[in-house]
Amino acid sequence: MMACIKDCSDIVSLLLTLPAVEIACESNHGLSALDYAVIYGHFHLCKLLYSLPVTQLKAPYFYYLIARKHAIRYVNYDVLLMHLEKGLED
Repeated sequence: MMACIKDCSDIVSLLLTLPAVEIACESNHGLSALDYAVIYGHFHLCKLLYSLPVTQLKAPYFYYLIARKHAIRYVNYDVLLMHLEKGLED
């Protein structure tokens, strides 16, 4: 999860190759690695994690609420999620 927050795509890629890593697990706050990548606006990590069959996106308003609660920089989640779902490039 921390690698997704800090935008460390090389670490995330390495972890995805390990068989013991549970990518669908959630943090104590109920957020997945994909959720953290979306909240912090790391599009290339979002694409990597979204391509996995066990990950799911939440509604844009959910990400807006979390980001506002924790004073995270502005990310247009509507556009980010639309690009992910359509498979567009950043």
